[in-house]
Amino acid sequence: MPSFGGYVVQAFIHLVPTITAMTLIFIAQPVWATVLGWALAIGLVVKAVLGGRSGGREPAVPAGDPAGDPAPTSDSR
Repeated sequence: MPSFGGYVVQAFIHLVPTITAMTLIFIAQPVWATVLGWALAIGLVVKAVLGGRSGGREPAVPAGDPAGDPAPTSDSR
């Protein structure tokens, strides 16, 4: 379980780019800022889709030894 600081860091990692993109799209006046905001939003969507595909995690450890050794089979002696 992460510490409180770990939760704060994760919140900044996910929320700051999203809030920046929203600010650039909806509040900023210059056209270049709006285009930059849309580019950032598209980048975030691509990152979410690609990260969702792999789950962003290591593969699950198979059942058996907690160290990751496979479970013994019936022909093991």
